Amino acid sequence: MRIDPAECRFTFENEGWYPGIGYSTEMFLEKIEADFNKALSNYLKRIKALASERGVKILPFRRGRASQPLDRIEWLVRRRVQGWEIKDIVEKYFKATPDTKYFLDDSQVSRSNTELARILELPLSAP
Repeated sequence: MRIDPAECRFTFENEGWYPGIGYSTEMFLEKIEADFNKALSNYLKRIKALASERGVKILPFRRGRASQPLDRIEWLVRRRVQGWEIKDIVEKYFKATPDTKYFLDDSQVSRSNTELARILELPLSAP
């Protein structure tokens, strides 16, 4: 069973700040940050509990050196849905510059696709 998008909604409210009454700017910023962090922590606990109860797998978050966090998902879509070759994915997502310290190669994209397909319980090879 999946989690409905409405259940994933995160909202945060605070009574706000009334200048000159009770809090300095610094005190208000500390209070609202603490309130927000508490609300966020409670939200994450709730979502994780829902995911666990319903058997939803939480994808591991990776901030790759050569890629942005969501690139892995995009690579899988490009390969599986759009039929791109791995070399074309590498060319699109890696643009070498003189200060580039990291590189993206075919094996990284291939490994990422295999791992993500396993996590999402997709066949390991494209249909």
